[in-house]
Amino acid sequence: MIMSKKITCCICAVKMMEEDSNSAYPINEVGRCCDECNYMKVIPARLNQIKQSEIKGIVEDIYGKRVSHYNSEWDWLTSNTNK
Repeated sequence: MIMSKKITCCICAVKMMEEDSNSAYPINEVGRCCDECNYMKVIPARLNQIKQSEIKGIVEDIYGKRVSHYNSEWDWLTSNTNK
């Protein structure tokens, strides 16, 4: 029988078995998280990253410019629409 070790969620500090843990990225670069934090925090953060990446790609396609030096796509759009 394989012994599993108990670990602590790197987000909420709940104790769990290692095999019941999830990657906490992008909330935490290293560490594991519990199912609740995975569903409530990590997955939404990943979806938000995808959304932001898609928006950035669309803006770059439309305007033909890189927008990475702006804090957000909104900053870039507003700085170019006020001219």
